[in-house]
Amino acid sequence: MQYRRGFRKKAPLPSLRYGPTMSQLDIVILSILALGGLRGLLRGLIKEAATLAAFVLGGWLAFRLHEQAALLLSPMVPLAAARMIAFVTLLILVGLASHLLSNLLTRLVSLALLGWVNRVGGLLLGGLEGALVLGMVFYALLTVPLSFPFKESIRQHAFAAQLAQLGGTALNQAKSLKQLP
Repeated sequence: MQYRRGFRKKAPLPSLRYGPTMSQLDIVILSILALGGLRGLLRGLIKEAATLAAFVLGGWLAFRLHEQAALLLSPMVPLAAARMIAFVTLLILVGLASHLLSNLLTRLVSLALLGWVNRVGGLLLGGLEGALVLGMVFYALLTVPLSFPFKESIRQHAFAAQLAQLGGTALNQAKSLKQLP
């Protein structure tokens, strides 16, 4: 077809919707997994594992020992405040020890020229941590008796429902850690 000055009319672009489209929930899930993976890639496996271990171990120790530590502080401050101070102090001390140990191990791994293994492992662990956080959030949203507009979307979304199940399992395991001797 000839038009003015020899230009042709362009054919319309084909539609890009050949398969299923991404929902907003897909975008949220992928974004959080990507951010977790990027964080892990930048920090490395050792620091990511140390952070996760400090979180679990610090929480467990704080739950187990904050009463005894509060008794040491109770002559100086009221018992309720002493419990809170003891709990937070135990969390901070475990986190600090974990941070120092992870820095030392990261330097040793770098000296052995295994920095790339540390980074790739960090990418995987960071993505797993992102999935775990998402799963816990989805599980909490599904179990809370309030209604949310996207609650049914989470239930019907195959991957979000699996993440919610993972989050529920992780939270139940965390509860059982509190009961260890």
